[in-house]
Amino acid sequence: MFRYLPDLISVFRLLAGFFLLILYDPLEPSRFGWALTLIVLAELSDHLDGRLARLMGTASMRGYILDGVADRAFYCALILLAFDYHRPHIVIVYLLIFGQVLVYAARLLQDNWYRKNTRVRFLHLLHWAGIRIWTLSFVVVDAAIVWKDFHLELDSLSWYLAMQSAVGFATIAVLYSAISLCVVEGLRSQN
Repeated sequence: MFRYLPDLISVFRLLAGFFLLILYDPLEPSRFGWALTLIVLAELSDHLDGRLARLMGTASMRGYILDGVADRAFYCALILLAFDYHRPHIVIVYLLIFGQVLVYAARLLQDNWYRKNTRVRFLHLLHWAGIRIWTLSFVVVDAAIVWKDFHLELDSLSWYLAMQSAVGFATIAVLYSAISLCVVEGLRSQN
């Protein structure tokens, strides 16, 4: 039973994205609180499943694929919530979601792609941080609304909205640069 624990943690994150879409409502404090708890647990699970599998000696291709699917599902749910409640530009939303698909394709097409190339690893870490900062910046605004820590005034939030767009576009640039490097490295390795 314990040997499947890392996979079960990934399945939790996979389901967390779905339930996040149902629970998330910044106008309902109790539902928002549960959604926030789910976000924190899913983020923790993202760091726990792979490490636990390697520590237990149960790392497998199934777990690798499941981890990737769970990551993409959870981040697509966060991106969709940002779009639903805050209406960032649809091009940002499309490029971030399509980028998630491309990252998963790169994972499948190149075995151990993350460790093969230090430039790709650096760009992947920047993307990893950028997608979290971009999506969680919307959650911060919603939390402030729920707990009424500040009053929303368009003038006072213009810098924040500009920062969100800048982080979104920077994340997209980093993501597509990493994917391009993966493609180039893949082509080089085939020749």
